[in-house]
Amino acid sequence: MKRVHVGMAALWAGMMLLVPVAMAAEEAAPVGSGGEALGQAKGGSDWFGPETGYIHPFLSLTQAHTDNLYNNQAKASDFYNIITPGVWLAVPASKEELAQFNTSSLSPGGLAMSNDKTRAVGRYQAYLAYNADIYRYHDKTDENVTDHKTGAFFQYNFRGGLSFDFVNKWTRGHDPRGTGTSETLDKFKTNLFGVLASYELTKRFELQAEYDAFKVNYDNGRDERDRDDDTYGLSLHYKFSPKTTFLAEYKVIDVDYDQTTYSDSTEDQFLAGIKWEATGKSSLRLKAGYGSKDFEQAGKSDADNLVVELSGRYAFTPKTSLEVTGSRKANETTIEGTSYVRSDTVTVAYLQQITPRIAAVANLIYTNDSYDGIQTGETKERDDDVITFAPALQYSFNKWLFADLVYSYTKRDSNFDQFDYETNQVMVRLASSF
Repeated sequence: MKRVHVGMAALWAGMMLLVPVAMAAEEAAPVGSGGEALGQAKGGSDWFGPETGYIHPFLSLTQAHTDNLYNNQAKASDFYNIITPGVWLAVPASKEELAQFNTSSLSPGGLAMSNDKTRAVGRYQAYLAYNADIYRYHDKTDENVTDHKTGAFFQYNFRGGLSFDFVNKWTRGHDPRGTGTSETLDKFKTNLFGVLASYELTKRFELQAEYDAFKVNYDNGRDERDRDDDTYGLSLHYKFSPKTTFLAEYKVIDVDYDQTTYSDSTEDQFLAGIKWEATGKSSLRLKAGYGSKDFEQAGKSDADNLVVELSGRYAFTPKTSLEVTGSRKANETTIEGTSYVRSDTVTVAYLQQITPRIAAVANLIYTNDSYDGIQTGETKERDDDVITFAPALQYSFNKWLFADLVYSYTKRDSNFDQFDYETNQVMVRLASSF
């Protein structure tokens, strides 16, 4: 029986850039897809645009080339296009996207990184977003795929300090090519539904309780990876000063597989953290603590790990800034015979505004994936180091139209030589947003 406990990146700096981290693993990330854009233009009217708009449409057209489509040693090259239409709506009108968060089919509970509470200005806030990423290949047409993302958010604030948040994110996506030992494109559907209740005990103390339900369904006969996750959390937040908040959190994540029940587990997390914003351009968010992942099957090794989430930004000047994000957690594995994978990831992005129209960024990403257990047919545990370097340039034609050029180099170094690879990609994109 499942053990149930009840408890509880887009960068904005004028016309600065974001490197599409997702392209490091596979293809270039299109504009507007859940905060993965390289940049975002500005424009507006009372109905359309970041200033006061209710409705914000966007579109990007991308031409790209990769010398290693499948992220393996065979190195099949191809040209491909990405078309990304989308729109987001906010009531009352908003100049920024709300409830931006990314889900991951490999992350227990669904969230790649935990999400800060969105603060509505008035009594309520509603938000709805959709985008499609349409990939079309020149030669390898069998690899054509279309991904979809839909996100919804609603918050209502009662008098007396009580508020409720409801979020839902549905994704039709695919694993990056070269993931685990798979040689095919693994497509999936995921859905995350979450409820967060917050109550201001005093002017300094706030209590938050949350529940998230995350469902994963794979196509192409990969039913062994289908699962349902339930997350329960309770946290206490202390506002030490107007710029500094401390927190203590307890969280339980129950992972329940539909078929491979021997992989069912329960993870308890005990975390402490700080959120600090010195200015509008410099900030720090850190959560760290202990995570214990216990498997229901006897004899399967449990995971006792340090859990870390870090995001920080420092503006050296109005035109120059540095952002660092990092995490350490136990993820679900994609390799038969292993229990879990401990993932350590650090991303460093250096951003520079060169002229009012031209901006540049250099992004460096390092990930270590250490698998627990011996994969089927092997004699040792697998350990992968993946490093990506991705510089980019952006040119803004006006408030709503821009173009960017991105190059990325990715190398995976595994203790199993057959999983080593190197990939070079170049992307040119024209994008607009209102």
